[in-house]
Amino acid sequence: MTTTEKTKDRFPDAVYAAAGVGELAYQQLRKLPAATAELREQLPTRLAELRTELPAKVAELRSELPAKAAELRSELPAKAAELRTEIPAALSTLVADAFTAYRRMVKRGRKVVDGRDIHATLTPAPLPEGVEAKPVVEPIGMDTPTPQLDVAPANPALNGAEAKPVKKSAPVKRAKPADEN
Repeated sequence: MTTTEKTKDRFPDAVYAAAGVGELAYQQLRKLPAATAELREQLPTRLAELRTELPAKVAELRSELPAKAAELRSELPAKAAELRTEIPAALSTLVADAFTAYRRMVKRGRKVVDGRDIHATLTPAPLPEGVEAKPVVEPIGMDTPTPQLDVAPANPALNGAEAKPVKKSAPVKRAKPADEN
């Protein structure tokens, strides 16, 4: 679809893009419990590896640091000139990629808003073994008492004291300029 075509959408593209981003975020969040369980399993092994590798890596980097700093100092002017010439093309590519991503989110959002494939996305993902589904918030029933808030006054000096009305000050008298006397 080109930008000059008239569409019969009910909402602007930004609404569809927001719906598409929301649906994509929902899909990614569904994967979170499985990814967390996998990382939790890998953590002890990876931590032990890092504890053995880290001291040698720190010593190696300490010995290489002066040579790397000198190398970077000598390469810096050429790198800066190179970046100045590459930035316009990189920005053009970035803008094109952003527009493409936006169009994809609009397309995805149209499917969500129009109800196409929505039931497939609402099916909960199976939980990994040993993971139990728990509600995020406890439902509040009519018999649940309303919590009482303990709100302190904004001025601690007024704690337990009544506020007194403020007296109006007398109007300020202006001095006459010296040339009017």
